[in-house]
Amino acid sequence: MNQLQNIFKEFGFAESDAIEISNWFVSKQFKSGELFIKSNLVADYLGFVETGMFQFFYENDAEEITTYIALKNDFVLSVPSFFAKQPSRESIKALVDSQVWVIKHEDFENLQNKILGFKDFYVSVLKQLLVCLDDSRFDYITLKPEERYSKLIKEEPELIQLIPLKYLSSLIGVTPRHLSRIRNNI
Repeated sequence: MNQLQNIFKEFGFAESDAIEISNWFVSKQFKSGELFIKSNLVADYLGFVETGMFQFFYENDAEEITTYIALKNDFVLSVPSFFAKQPSRESIKALVDSQVWVIKHEDFENLQNKILGFKDFYVSVLKQLLVCLDDSRFDYITLKPEERYSKLIKEEPELIQLIPLKYLSSLIGVTPRHLSRIRNNI
């Protein structure tokens, strides 16, 4: 749990508050292939990845379309489901055996009243998430696949090394064969 406490300390919480916040989280193990959330269900929790990797995806004609990959030190959640209590549009599954610290929505809400500054943390995370989502949407619309791949190499090189080609190609919106051609040309 020290990793989770360090994340909260990096956000500016005092050590005692970081410990108290972390105590609201519970450790959960996910086996490779196990779902964190299934589409069409309401997610009642969010997670912090201590070890492992998670694929966010939706199914289109029985094909998995990857929308995001979460790695160590990432938060994992279905945003509209967790915050708006809507059924999740996508599923999230562990790609490898993973350890996650999870917190229930109700406890997350209670922390806003218990810990001074937690609401500011919450708003800060939401702002970062909105910027990230908007950047991703804009890039997907305006950049060619080669440019999306180059940007991924520059901004998230660990993804290139860690995730299988089929998820990487889906993430940038091309077939694995097209991604192989892109990689050969770069």
